[in-house]
Amino acid sequence: MTIYESVRSLTPGRARLRHEALRGLATDEVESLVETVRNMDGITGVTINPRVGSLLVTWDTEKTDARTLLEAAEWFLASREALVSTEAAEASCDAASETSCSCFSALKAGAEMLDRVEHLIEPAGGRILDGLSPFLAPDVKKGGRARRVTQNRLMLAGFAGSLAALAVRGTAAHVVLGGVFTALLTVHLWQHRRVL
Repeated sequence: MTIYESVRSLTPGRARLRHEALRGLATDEVESLVETVRNMDGITGVTINPRVGSLLVTWDTEKTDARTLLEAAEWFLASREALVSTEAAEASCDAASETSCSCFSALKAGAEMLDRVEHLIEPAGGRILDGLSPFLAPDVKKGGRARRVTQNRLMLAGFAGSLAALAVRGTAAHVVLGGVFTALLTVHLWQHRRVL
């Protein structure tokens, strides 16, 4: 898999990669890789999830660009694949491979940090949906189901409102409601990513 095939999202200043070489990294490998990437010029944030093999990098677009970062990521991932495929390299670390091993240990620490962030965001979103559910889903009493129904009804309302605004040439309302729908759809797809 090339580095460009592993890109899941790329916007100015932000990229997410998913690659098998990032999956199953040890904590020290994650920590080392996060530290190495964080020390690159222009990097503002690094998060790694070794459970799914995901790397999220944010950067200052005035100091670096996506091409430079993707080339660096390609080198890291190629190095990791070489380490994984060669049992002898894993068994005996000389000075050069110790640096590589410590770089990749940084990946796992970043992934644990991402897991912690996810565990903070999900409860906050749940509290918001719980607060809205008496108004949007009064017919549903179970907590988890009420959240899903509330989220789905908000998504449907955003979509219908966006189409209605478009029909009456309400461009600003169309953009805002379309943004609401897109945000809720993104959350929905993220929540169900394992079954897609």
